[in-house]
Amino acid sequence: MKYWQGFLLYLTAFILQPMLYNLIPALGGNLNLLLCLTVVVTFMYDDTLMGILYGFLFGLAWDAYYGMYVGPGTLALTASGIAVLFLKGFVNKENVLNGIVGTPLFTWFYASVYWVIYYFLDSPYSYLYAMKSLPLQLLFNGIAGAALYFILLKRVIKHRRDRYFK
Repeated sequence: MKYWQGFLLYLTAFILQPMLYNLIPALGGNLNLLLCLTVVVTFMYDDTLMGILYGFLFGLAWDAYYGMYVGPGTLALTASGIAVLFLKGFVNKENVLNGIVGTPLFTWFYASVYWVIYYFLDSPYSYLYAMKSLPLQLLFNGIAGAALYFILLKRVIKHRRDRYFK
């Protein structure tokens, strides 16, 4: 994927996410398209800088426009992208289960890092209280991550008629 295509994909997610909050009330704060994109793009493409870089930039913009503080969401999104980078070497990127299992796993990681940052900023909320909406986030991000993974997989996978599969 070229950088301008990635930029357009992230920009679309950045614009679409608040609209989905208003159109579908169940999504509320439970779907994070920027996180799903960062996980899937970092995992699937060999140029890992694009997913982490755009995750950082659009996370910073998200915090500036919608967040209470500028930085916690950005750091959590960047930490999630780096964690995906470390896990990437151990699994086959052409398996769709990575999108189904990986996106909820990194949603939990993102929420945990986000809570740790707010904990150091003297937030009064306990970990269990902060994670009370996590089951819905895992469900919706898992569905969105699997859909993104399935759509983008067609561009990354080797063709079956290629000489490597004969």
